[in-house]
Amino acid sequence: MKKITAMLLVILSALSLFCGCKKEEAPADTYTGVLSKVRLGMPMKKIVALNSGTELYYDSDTEIWCVSTDTDLMEIKDRIPADSQFFYADDSLITYTFKYSESDGDNYLTAYMEEIPCKLDRKTAEEYYKYKKAALISKYAPAEEAVVSTVTGTEGVDLTLDHVTVMTLSSFEVTLTMQLTYDTVDGVEDYFGTYYSVKVKELANKTAVEVTDEKK
Repeated sequence: MKKITAMLLVILSALSLFCGCKKEEAPADTYTGVLSKVRLGMPMKKIVALNSGTELYYDSDTEIWCVSTDTDLMEIKDRIPADSQFFYADDSLITYTFKYSESDGDNYLTAYMEEIPCKLDRKTAEEYYKYKKAALISKYAPAEEAVVSTVTGTEGVDLTLDHVTVMTLSSFEVTLTMQLTYDTVDGVEDYFGTYYSVKVKELANKTAVEVTDEKK
């Protein structure tokens, strides 16, 4: 009986280890806001129509921006305790950049960026950056070698540390940015998450991708 019990314990331990080593699934893309409807190459009038309920500001003839709560970066607010006195996330900013076409006199979208100022504890900030990086890789499926992550700044020396991940695909690139800023919050001296952005930009030189017919 003792031998049977011991064998069962071994099997249960093995199953526990197996389950613990199971690869975590990529985050699902559940965002359905305004940016999920935006496409590179859209005319400016279409972008204006998509943002009809939002006040738009024109920095120039080819760049407009707005304050918005309708971006996927607003999910950061869900990671902040409701009763927190020190941590927060502001509303997002969306910037649309266009290129003028002499052929028809219209402006067409070449890039758009969402950004959000915030204050997060370092652990939460770094966990969100890791999560968002995985979510973007899952969404756009770039080649492994086309994903490059860097950090600018030296911890313990520089006031800010800029973490950037660039994903380059055949016709566009996606840039995820997180900024950590050294500060004192509630008596704690550390780097805190203070800024995030996601930018999607059309490449000047697009590359054709081979298409293969699937066998039925």
